[in-house]
Amino acid sequence: MYKIPNVISKSIFLLIALIAFSAFPVKSAYSQFQCLPTCDVTDGRLFIMAGVGASTINNQDTILGIVTPGSEAMIEIGIFDGDASTTWDDIGPPTQFEATLMADPLGDGTGLTVLATYSSDGSFGDNIGDPMVDNDWYNITLPNSSAAMNADGNFSYVFMIRNLTPNIEAFNLFKVRTLDPSAFFIFEQTAFNVLTPAGFFSNPILYPNFTGPGDPACFDPMTTEFCDPADPMCCLSDSTYDGTYTFFFEVPEGTTELEMWDGDFDYQSSFLAGPFDCQPDGIDADTDDPNTPGDPFLPTWAIGTTAVFEGVGLPASPFDDICNNLQQRSPSATYRIIDPFGVVYENSNPSGDEEWEKFSLTTIAPLDPAVDDLLVSDLPAGVWRLEIIGLDLSNLNSLRWPFALHSVNPEESDGTRPIPTLNEWGLITLSAFALLISVYYLRIRKAKASS
Repeated sequence: MYKIPNVISKSIFLLIALIAFSAFPVKSAYSQFQCLPTCDVTDGRLFIMAGVGASTINNQDTILGIVTPGSEAMIEIGIFDGDASTTWDDIGPPTQFEATLMADPLGDGTGLTVLATYSSDGSFGDNIGDPMVDNDWYNITLPNSSAAMNADGNFSYVFMIRNLTPNIEAFNLFKVRTLDPSAFFIFEQTAFNVLTPAGFFSNPILYPNFTGPGDPACFDPMTTEFCDPADPMCCLSDSTYDGTYTFFFEVPEGTTELEMWDGDFDYQSSFLAGPFDCQPDGIDADTDDPNTPGDPFLPTWAIGTTAVFEGVGLPASPFDDICNNLQQRSPSATYRIIDPFGVVYENSNPSGDEEWEKFSLTTIAPLDPAVDDLLVSDLPAGVWRLEIIGLDLSNLNSLRWPFALHSVNPEESDGTRPIPTLNEWGLITLSAFALLISVYYLRIRKAKASS
């Protein structure tokens, strides 16, 4: 009688154990959220709704898109720090907003049907008496609506956040999230604002070691400067914010031009001329952008705002780089885009104070500097990355992108490529093991037949 080799008997034992373990319920492969700008509630990377005087070169609503797989029964949305309090929103009177969920079956922001409305202070809408919370997530869970079903059998939504007090010098900062496997993005061709605040109420979050300006480990009263964050003994070291924002976007086949807009980057470095007195240092400064029209041109979305005509920027407010160590994140604020093959295109001189500038790449020769910034051989289809670097605290920036912006790579997190769960791995292992045993016994029978 043929005896099963010891290695196979051990494998059978492990297989039985794996199958038995796989029979128990397991957590879904989708156990995380997609968030904009980020999921980290301590990093200070936030959207901002700003009123007049707090910088309003962009008064557009923050328009987000959500696509939930047709297999999902519910949609879940979270708003972080939706209230108007001092943890992050530490300037002026309260700035309230309205958040509206709309069915978008065409997936293009048209033909919308309002499904629910929420107020940040709980004064109206579907959350009357249930205001959004300070420094925490306010969660909304609703059944997926048949009105939102698109041609692919999935559910498409627009989630729009509107400033209710645009004429007040104040702001409200927040994040938004949805549960995987939904796709989540900033709608294409819509302007939005980001800011990381530097007010003392938020410093304990951004600076875990910060104790206040009276602490000699933080602030030198003789020089009126904060200590050097690069010094490990400085209370400003180990900040949760490093001056960067990252987004992803997909470029389709056949694209011949990328036209991007940045606003109010305040590109200008500075030095400390006296106590609390930052002055331009002449190193980094905004210049007249040759391919952005100037006086009397304003982008259509900036008409009626405090945006100025593009040109040689006046002294920035605030400077970026600012001379204050508490707020400064070197180098001066710039951004770059990176194609699917790692090729980097940098905008090394973005917008100045309260102006919009265009940054564009084209494949159409010859290059006209009055129209485009760079001539490139190709704009490959796939996922590109936008990286903002050196963005100081308290510097409000605006962006308007030609394609939807995601917080994570949309090819890896849009719900179309789920990783196997433990149960699925068990079935895969079982199939592989069965194949191995079959091959083994076929070889044994062949060996006996030939002997």
